[in-house]
Amino acid sequence: MNALILDDEFFIRENIYYGIDWASLGIDDVFQCEDGEDAISLCSQQDIEIMISDIRMSGLSGLDTVR
Repeated sequence: MNALILDDEFFIRENIYYGIDWASLGIDDVFQCEDGEDAISLCSQQDIEIMISDIRMSGLSGLDTVR
C-alpha cells in the first residue's frame, strides 16, 4: 500500500513522515508533495491508497487536489 503526505510546510510533512510507524500499518511507500499540482502528477504515476493532506495551501487546496 502507498501513502501520500501533502502539505506546503516542510516541517509538517517531515513530522508526519517520521512520526508514524508506516510498516506497522502495512504501508510500503510514503511519498511527500508540497503542492497540489505535484500531488496530481504523482498520483498519475503511482497508486496512492491513502492521502494525508493540508486543506489550506497556496495554489490548489487539499480539497481541490482530491477532487
